[in-house]
Amino acid sequence: MKRLWSGVAGIVCVCALIFALPAMARVIEGTKGSDKLIGSNNGDRITAKRGDDIIRSRKGGDVLFAGGGNDFVKGGQGFDEIRTGRGDDEVHVRDGQPDLINCGPGEDTVLVDQVEEGIFDCEHVKEEMR
Repeated sequence: MKRLWSGVAGIVCVCALIFALPAMARVIEGTKGSDKLIGSNNGDRITAKRGDDIIRSRKGGDVLFAGGGNDFVKGGQGFDEIRTGRGDDEVHVRDGQPDLINCGPGEDTVLVDQVEEGIFDCEHVKEEMR
């Protein structure tokens, strides 16, 4: 009979899994009201719903969804994908790294730097000059 797990290998495998867990991305979801949603230092998926929300990502590549309402979204360090919903939103992505921004219906204002990957359907784009 073959042994699939040896005692030491099994312990090492379980310990590696336990220590890897804190580095995993988080899924953060808002409510139907106005929320303040803040990401972690890892790649996160943050979803706001209705309401005038504040969404802030930190380090890591994040995916941010701003739902309906007049939202404020601030991307963090790393490649962020940001999508806004219906409303007059303000998006800040000046971190010196490429980001992808897709604005929804409304009068949206985006503050970008010169390295953005793509900016779509945003009414007002203000570029940082260096």
